[in-house]
Amino acid sequence: MRFCPRTILAAALLALPFALSAQRKDRSDSLVTLISAQSAQLIEEGGEHFRKVIGPAKFFHNNTYLLCDTAYWNVDTQIIKALGHVKILQDRTTLTSESLEYVIDEDLAKFRGQLVQLQDKDNTLRTRYLDYNTKDSIAVFQSGGSMRDHDGQIIESRFGSYDGKEKTFTFMDHVNMFADSTFVKTSRLVYNSDESRAYFGYGIDAWQDENMLSADDGWFQRDIDLFFFRKKVHVLTQDQEAWTDSLFYNRATGDVRMLGNAEIMDTTRNVYGLAGQLVYVDSLSEVTMTRKPAIMSISESEQRKDTVYFGGDTLVYRTFMMFQIDTLYVPDAKKRLEDMEADPVSEFRRKAAEAAAKAAEEAAMNDPNRPPDIAMRKSDARTGKLPLDTPSEEDAAPVPVPADTSSVPVDSVAAPVDSLAVPSDSLSVPADSLAVPMDSLTVPLDSLSAPLDSLSAPSDSLLAPSDSLLAPSDTLEGPKDSTKVGFLWATGNVKLFREDIQMVCDSLVYCDLDSLARLYIDPIVYNEGNRQYSADSIFVRVRNEAVDKASLMSNSFITTMEDTLHFDQIRGAEMLAYFDSTGTLSRFDALGGATALFFLREEDVIATVNKVDAKMIYALFRDGDLDNITYFEDAKNDAYPVVQLPKEDSELKGFRWDPDRRPKGREDITPLEPRPSQRNSYLAHPRADYPETAIYFPGYMNKIYKEMAKRDSLEAVRSRERALRREADPEIAMMADSLATADSLSLEMAVREPVDSVSAPVAPVDSLGTTIRDTVSRSSNVPAVDPKVAAKEAAKAERERIKAEKQAAREARWAELDRKDAEKAAAKEAKKLAKKRKETLEALKKQQKRSEKEQRTLRKYMARYQKQKERRAARAARKVKPQQTAIPDSE
Repeated sequence: MRFCPRTILAAALLALPFALSAQRKDRSDSLVTLISAQSAQLIEEGGEHFRKVIGPAKFFHNNTYLLCDTAYWNVDTQIIKALGHVKILQDRTTLTSESLEYVIDEDLAKFRGQLVQLQDKDNTLRTRYLDYNTKDSIAVFQSGGSMRDHDGQIIESRFGSYDGKEKTFTFMDHVNMFADSTFVKTSRLVYNSDESRAYFGYGIDAWQDENMLSADDGWFQRDIDLFFFRKKVHVLTQDQEAWTDSLFYNRATGDVRMLGNAEIMDTTRNVYGLAGQLVYVDSLSEVTMTRKPAIMSISESEQRKDTVYFGGDTLVYRTFMMFQIDTLYVPDAKKRLEDMEADPVSEFRRKAAEAAAKAAEEAAMNDPNRPPDIAMRKSDARTGKLPLDTPSEEDAAPVPVPADTSSVPVDSVAAPVDSLAVPSDSLSVPADSLAVPMDSLTVPLDSLSAPLDSLSAPSDSLLAPSDSLLAPSDTLEGPKDSTKVGFLWATGNVKLFREDIQMVCDSLVYCDLDSLARLYIDPIVYNEGNRQYSADSIFVRVRNEAVDKASLMSNSFITTMEDTLHFDQIRGAEMLAYFDSTGTLSRFDALGGATALFFLREEDVIATVNKVDAKMIYALFRDGDLDNITYFEDAKNDAYPVVQLPKEDSELKGFRWDPDRRPKGREDITPLEPRPSQRNSYLAHPRADYPETAIYFPGYMNKIYKEMAKRDSLEAVRSRERALRREADPEIAMMADSLATADSLSLEMAVREPVDSVSAPVAPVDSLGTTIRDTVSRSSNVPAVDPKVAAKEAAKAERERIKAEKQAAREARWAELDRKDAEKAAAKEAKKLAKKRKETLEALKKQQKRSEKEQRTLRKYMARYQKQKERRAARAARKVKPQQTAIPDSE
């Protein structure tokens, strides 16, 4: 191979400036080396000297490779201009463009063009204006850029930078991020590709489906799908609004953990959940509230506004599907509800009436003076023979049954005995004495999600742990009932406060199966400041979100303080309280051996004591005050002056008066206060719109939106199909849910009869000897038809139904989008009107200030004018002097 001296000289001259540059800067790593090229030559243009390199060319500088098709190096300015398929390679970072200017003295590569791309590991950043420092491995872009990773995650902003050594991207100004189904808008975002973590700046707004979260600081750990937000955290769903100091959200599991002054507001029921820590486990549908948790419920009516505060050391709400609940638990709940539905007094009176009617009939039958034909008819009726003549009206008249529907124990046999007269105010119980609206004990279910480190369900022995409700595995076979059932557990210092009623106990359990709130371990209910209800346990029945009936079970006791020395007392094995639709006490039954002690006033002085013992005590109330009282079976009534009452008889056995446990106000439940709603303010926040991604990854976000809309539409159609199946036939629907939806072929195979070539068709028989055809026929309640025709008709009907459902889902979605657009337009219009009102108010204030200023100026001018007028008058008066008249001298 022959070398031309001119070529060797040109190469030497080409390398000389790079060497001189190295000597001038005295840096060993500043030497630019041309590794390979097709040719290199010296040229001169406009008085400047260039070295033109024809490639593919490869340069090396600062441990960085520069590749291009053509390069022009300016000897005077120390700038290399690279053209065509330009690429910079450094470590794992690759930058590509159609052109760049490389400033050797500044180690700076200036990329300009229609598309500049930076590739780092799995991330691709695209922009049009980027500077890259090969010494510090730092890139800076401006005028917009967008980055996408291999999983499709998007981050974009107007300005940003990249640190190749730290593998960190920084995005600033109008930052938008998309990760799976989550859209984020913030002011600043730092993404470390090695750690797979994104750090958010202030002004964070994140959306997932129709849910929105806002905060001023946070991060996202991408490899484990964990979000963390803090500083003014606000969460918004369709029906809930939440605030907290900090929040963890695991997107993979749907779990949420809220810490520090956490609050959830359910706008549909006007219920608030407050706690220092709130944990939601999505896989269990379980919410756990700790650190002074409380539930606040507000009920408003034309007459009054009531607020109920309910709290404890731990509150747990969990949802089970019906098939998940232990089969032994369901009959227990049913038995509890039946016991609560029972009316012992009515049953007692019914049996007493039947016994009286039977005794009267027997007496009539044995009456020797009774006509023989009537006696014969009665005898024939007993023997089953039909009499020859028609019964008389007297014989046909039914035995009257008392209309009273009160309640008491079934073992009572004797007829009721009217009690001695008792003043109506001796057992006066005000309205709402036990009315505890149970909507205050509910917790919103689908508002949030949290890490799996939530607290477990209460371990109190009297409370059924959540896992103990699960059905054994062998009970999960066959059709499954997916009806959701809610359970609430409250443990440790359980308290309730409302202005007219308060409650304390150690443990509380509530279940949707029986709608009973069960209070355990020393429960006490306080009413109107001077009444106390206690028992070993108290059950409360809830209907239409209000208390309907309460049962004080075992060692029940009612205490009413007349003064500091005298207390009205009622004791019984069990007591039942009934409430009307307004929550006012309407009736009270003391059962199983009742004792009462009443202190009666005469002229506002306690003078008489009345002690009563009876099998049962039945009391009716009107407007919360005692209206009538009845004692049953062997009633014993003693009344004597108070001064003759022995001290040991002034208190019934089991008497207690414990006002210190009574909650005095909201502060005894929780120190946290609910926040006012900010829904309209946050709904007005603009959503992420991804303008840079539309430029650098055209069509990508539109594709994402379409896929999400398709997913939502399919889910809506499937949900509607499941609902229609349940409405048509719940049993078939459950089977379809458990076995999945069958297509037309499987449907045809399910009803087709196997045909033998010799014998007549024989239908398949199941294990119970019932043919499948018979089963289908009975289920559908239609005559048997040709299976092929039925299958085709069913398939056609199924296709038409699915088509109609899809159309309905699309129309519903369009309607929902229209509604949202209308809400946004309304919010925008409201904001515009508020701004206009503010501007008008400011203009009026300015006008008023100007008017006041003008008035002050006018007053000053008038005062000054008046002074000038007075001065002019004074001067005029001094100029005009009166002439003195001469008086002649007298001699």
